[in-house]
Amino acid sequence: MMTKPRSEAPQNVNILARSLLLAHMLDVGYAARQVLAIRRLLDKGPRVMSMQRLLNNIKVNRHLITRENYVAHDGKPYDPDGWRSLPASPDSQMMRVDAPRFFGYVMPGERHKVFDKLSGVPEVSCSRTDLISEKIFDRLESWLRSAEEKLVTLSHKFFAHAADAATRGNLTHSGFPFSDIEKAQRAIVRVERAITDDILFIGVAREAVASEPLGFLNRLYAPYVTTEMIAKMDAHWDELKAERNTWSKGYENDLYS
Repeated sequence: MMTKPRSEAPQNVNILARSLLLAHMLDVGYAARQVLAIRRLLDKGPRVMSMQRLLNNIKVNRHLITRENYVAHDGKPYDPDGWRSLPASPDSQMMRVDAPRFFGYVMPGERHKVFDKLSGVPEVSCSRTDLISEKIFDRLESWLRSAEEKLVTLSHKFFAHAADAATRGNLTHSGFPFSDIEKAQRAIVRVERAITDDILFIGVAREAVASEPLGFLNRLYAPYVTTEMIAKMDAHWDELKAERNTWSKGYENDLYS
């Protein structure tokens, strides 16, 4: 979003978005935060809070998520058709399972449908001891691995280790476009949805991207600094440079004293 003005604004229009300094800060800052955040979510360590660890823990405890526990863990009936054996009433004859007093039988039916897909066991063959198929976990793990290799390499080259100039390159020509970050983000969102909505069957209404803060693009039309302030910034740069250039002087006295 922040890079669009660079390419879409007319070339004869002088805009701050094309400032090399600001563009570098935005690009590298965004890439660093995203890559490091994604790597944390993909961390396989046993003592970290990550998407990978959550998936691993669920897989290790797969034997606990039987069809019976999945459907009836909160006290709802296991049999979604149990309402049929209850005394008939006018509302049950007209509305069947949608009658208000049968509300507790609706959710089990939905859970059975989802678990049929998770287990790979058709409805006619289902049993209380059915488990989630290992293929489901293998597929989710493959989603998390799909963009991990490039992101790890990128973080090593740019952020974690001091690669040389030939190896480091730059964000444009490194071979790791921003689309790789988006692929990893998409994979993590899909895994989170599968775990939350299907495997754990937690109904939470949410969007992948939270609502933007009110007016968060305000004041982008304003200049970054005034003309007078540029001169002061130049002077401050000279002061900082002069101070830091003294750091390399006199070290011999401290080193050999």
